[in-house]
Amino acid sequence: MPTRQSTWSLMPTITNDEQRAELLRILHPTKGLEYWFRNYYTTLDKPNNRMAQWPAHPYLIDYIQNLHRVHTDPTIEQNNIAVEKSRDMMITLTTAGYIAYCVQFMPNWSGFVTSRRENEVDDGGEQSTEDSIFGMVRRAWLNQPGWLRVPMKFSYLKIRNLEPRMNSYVTGESANPNAGRGKSVTFKYGDEFAFVPQSDKVHRSMSGGNYGTLCYSSTANFTGNKFHDIRKGATDRTDKSLPLREGDFRLLRYHYSMIPGRDAKWAARKRQSLGDLEWLCEYEILYEFSTERSVWPRYDSRIHAVPETQLRIDGDPYITFDDGVATPGAMYFALGGPNGISIYDEVYEAGIQVRVSNDQRQEGIRDWITIAKGMLSKRGYGPEDCTVVLGQESSAAGGYSNTGALFALEGFTVHVSDKKKLERIRTVDRLMIHSPGHKPLLLISDQCFNLLREIPRYERRMKDGRVTEIPRDGRDHGCDATGGLAQYVFPDILEEPAESWVSDFDSFTPAGVLGGT
Repeated sequence: MPTRQSTWSLMPTITNDEQRAELLRILHPTKGLEYWFRNYYTTLDKPNNRMAQWPAHPYLIDYIQNLHRVHTDPTIEQNNIAVEKSRDMMITLTTAGYIAYCVQFMPNWSGFVTSRRENEVDDGGEQSTEDSIFGMVRRAWLNQPGWLRVPMKFSYLKIRNLEPRMNSYVTGESANPNAGRGKSVTFKYGDEFAFVPQSDKVHRSMSGGNYGTLCYSSTANFTGNKFHDIRKGATDRTDKSLPLREGDFRLLRYHYSMIPGRDAKWAARKRQSLGDLEWLCEYEILYEFSTERSVWPRYDSRIHAVPETQLRIDGDPYITFDDGVATPGAMYFALGGPNGISIYDEVYEAGIQVRVSNDQRQEGIRDWITIAKGMLSKRGYGPEDCTVVLGQESSAAGGYSNTGALFALEGFTVHVSDKKKLERIRTVDRLMIHSPGHKPLLLISDQCFNLLREIPRYERRMKDGRVTEIPRDGRDHGCDATGGLAQYVFPDILEEPAESWVSDFDSFTPAGVLGGT
């Protein structure tokens, strides 16, 4: 491991005793780091578009002290830290400040940084911005007074101290199975580690080599990732004097309530605007929970998802379709009429074109028109018997402005949904109403796995307690296709304007929380 901090014999351009005394305060082996942060770390306050001094909240002081333990505690040889946090806690910003301090003022210090994408580590070298970690480091360096600014070189994915006897630097790259492999550095950092693809392999690579501190920070991203595994096994100890077993991670937990002003009223407003799923993961730091609250709180898989033998067999045949282009598109065969809608068959797949040539078809390229014909033929119908309901977006999906015309040329009757998406969402909600004496007007084959997975997760942004048309997740094409068909078959079912509809906020119940209180 690189050597611990020692007195720095090479100084910036010092012109008077006051500057010399100030530099000695910054270089103090135990107090210098916090002193520099409080007095010289100027950051960009993005929401207000202004420069601001780093806020010395107690939890941020605690964080930098934990990062620096290998340099202040002679009993610590290796320091593993897992930081679980609410969103917007300035942890990445503070880590960048820590790197800026160390690479300037600590001889023989070295670092390595990784994040989900390369441009989140560095988005431009000498032209980097505060949208990247190295850009934050560069900003911290630039915002110091000129006499304190140590000569530095900023190249893409590498920052180096130019003082010849310092030998301090930091490098970075995107998170990949070889990130940090074999690197012997003072400090390794993985940003938003719960969102890193193949995080188990990245961790194996990052935890190899010789290092002083390994730190992963992240908001929660459910279970099934290495950050969550580490978090479960981490040592949550307030008594920092207790030794850690080799390879143990110390858990640091920073909740939004640690920031002044983020009280219950703030939380209620934020939760209302974000929706439950994002709020619980990214602010309440919950990994596992169940919720009955959704855009469609009446949905019950035991009632609306049934074997095909229990579906109604009356009604007119429909194909309803919402093209996903980059994300999976969805197509369904359904029967619909006054007695309700029954959805039978599902194709849910990305990369399918609307229409292809015979040569392309022979090469295995699939198209939605052929799939629609196959769904109809399976049940004894032809295109002339069927209405195709297209989403507003699907009519121009993938550059096909004539999608409806292509279906019409094959003999289908075509309907393109209007722009009233909120009305369609509300219509589906009405069709889901059920009671002991009333069967719902929407039934779905229990073989339509993706649609049934989407429905309880179908989230729209909330504003002032009301559902908006803005999706929370791009994989909502099955639900959107269902909404288009529901609106077409039941155009007059709404008893009130869709815009007045408020989702049921009282049906939410958390359960199975890990790391909660």
